[in-house]
Amino acid sequence: MRGVRRGFAGAARRALASAHLLAGLAVGALMIVPAASPGVAMADPAPETISGSGTVGGEQYSLSVSGGPYGQAPAGYLDVSDPTPGAYNFHATATCMNTGAQEGVIGFRIADGSNAGRGLLIAFAAPGSRLNTGSATEVMWLVVLPAPPPVCPPPSSPEPSFLSSGSGGPVIGPLLSSGGPVDPVPMQTRAFDLPARDATPGVVAQSPGGTPWFTEPGANRVALIADEQIGTVREYALPSGASAPSSIAPDLSGSCSSSGCADVGMWLTEPAAGVIGHVSASGATTSYAAPGGAGPVSIGGDVNGGAWFTEPSQNRIGFVSTTGRVGSYRVPTRGADPTAITSDSGATGLAGDGAWFTEPGRRRIGYIDGTGRITEYQLPTGWGAPALVVTDGASPAGAWFTETGTTLIGHIDPVGQVAQYPLPPGDAEPPGLAPGVDPSGPMAGGGGPGGNGAGVWFSQPAAGRVGYMEPNGQVWEFTVPGAHPGAIAFAPTLPGPALDNYGGAEGVWWTDPSSGSVGVASFPVNPPGTVYAQTQPGLKPEPQSRAAISLPSRISVRRSAVRLTLRCQGSIPCRGQAVLTGTPAPGSWPGATFATAGFGVEAGHGRVVTLQLNRVGRRQLAAHRRGLTTVLIVYNNHRTALHRLTVQLS
Repeated sequence: MRGVRRGFAGAARRALASAHLLAGLAVGALMIVPAASPGVAMADPAPETISGSGTVGGEQYSLSVSGGPYGQAPAGYLDVSDPTPGAYNFHATATCMNTGAQEGVIGFRIADGSNAGRGLLIAFAAPGSRLNTGSATEVMWLVVLPAPPPVCPPPSSPEPSFLSSGSGGPVIGPLLSSGGPVDPVPMQTRAFDLPARDATPGVVAQSPGGTPWFTEPGANRVALIADEQIGTVREYALPSGASAPSSIAPDLSGSCSSSGCADVGMWLTEPAAGVIGHVSASGATTSYAAPGGAGPVSIGGDVNGGAWFTEPSQNRIGFVSTTGRVGSYRVPTRGADPTAITSDSGATGLAGDGAWFTEPGRRRIGYIDGTGRITEYQLPTGWGAPALVVTDGASPAGAWFTETGTTLIGHIDPVGQVAQYPLPPGDAEPPGLAPGVDPSGPMAGGGGPGGNGAGVWFSQPAAGRVGYMEPNGQVWEFTVPGAHPGAIAFAPTLPGPALDNYGGAEGVWWTDPSSGSVGVASFPVNPPGTVYAQTQPGLKPEPQSRAAISLPSRISVRRSAVRLTLRCQGSIPCRGQAVLTGTPAPGSWPGATFATAGFGVEAGHGRVVTLQLNRVGRRQLAAHRRGLTTVLIVYNNHRTALHRLTVQLS
């Protein structure tokens, strides 16, 4: 039986009394069953009750929590007591619950003892659930919070990194669950129907002054919502005829002051007409021919007022200046098919004159700087082809991207290190991606100058949701009832006062082609992503633990072994694998595998990892006595880091 006390002392140990409740259940049973509820329709999810009692390592516990069909209005308690000296003794009352089939998250307010007034959050999963393939019920994670959680995240959420003070462990005893679907957090939404029957909205973007613009590719128009309070829509026909506008981005050349930024207009691509378009704030349109008559696909407004765009058919990246000068640069790799692009100025307006772009034809991410120099980064094996890409708003900027055929969102930092983060089970490849801060505003170390960048918003049309992924990969989802959000745009400013406990300052825009409408959602004042830090404004989120490799650019191999020093940085253990490969051939990934080794390192500790060369590795190094360029891939906690180094036989 695995305990959860290690690594804590004093008051922190006492705060984790309920860890023993679930992680070392010795007598009694914890059960989740539907509560009796006459009159609830058969099609509706049943209300939920969680209860259990027993003895855990000499400590007595009693638990009983009941809530509505989605865990609404929970009522109940958790009691832990121990008759021995130095015992854990406290009473806690339920504040939230979020359960699904065989899994759940429960939150409490600790009523007495050394941690009175603080919160406790526990996530667990039974065998056979989507989170637990083992033979025993598992406590996935638990944390002590500075304040009681008013909202429980979905069970599939990773452990919050703000105060990661818990661990996981097996539960001895049965755990039964008949909970309904996991409850995302609702947002306040509004929808605006488009006036024309042939209007099907495509891509949406917000201007610097806060006006939402969107394309109508089937009708060869662009449009804006002139009045968000009454839904006034203005549409402008494009002079190029059947141009099928496919992308739109803000012109960032307008002046800004403390009261906001001036709207100059929007850039757009018209692939069917082979032109780059510009529409002013008043609706005046201008067209610029793309180089060679190519069909431009995606566009991103540069902070200097121009725009970058992609030309997949020509394998080129184009640029248009504020004066209308158009040029392009060839991507070095043939067949790259550059498709999506985002300027590194992003939604935050940070200084930058380059752009990130996708190369789905070669499963790469590219970056072009202001001089036209292009750098390409190959995605590791097992990743899908990159589809959408948006800046992360940092300085220097990285980027977020989606992968075709996966339930993952990827991130690449300014030096080319890439990471994968899973979406909640059931979520498919998002059709919309937008940079932006979390609902509470920029997180510490986030999207401000010199920060580590903000997270990313995404859409899930089949589920009627929009989601936010924090920089460390944690996901929060929000329902947008009755909508099927496709393309999405972060809205740093929304008009109107706060209504019904929702803020009027920030939100997201989306287009819904299925209903011919454009929607906007306002954030809750107390969203789930901020409850953990409300009582400690200075608390900074920790990054997800990563395995940092310390090594020179050239290493020697002795007795067919490569030895690397690895240190685990962060708050949770590093678990993963190191793979040494040869340099990949052009257009392929990866190179031949030379050596592999798994590793497990406790947070804050280091160890030497030994990779034993296989026959292929020994033969290749023997043929290159002066050294061979290799790639070291380190997979760890959904992150992937790439290191190039020269290896030589000693």
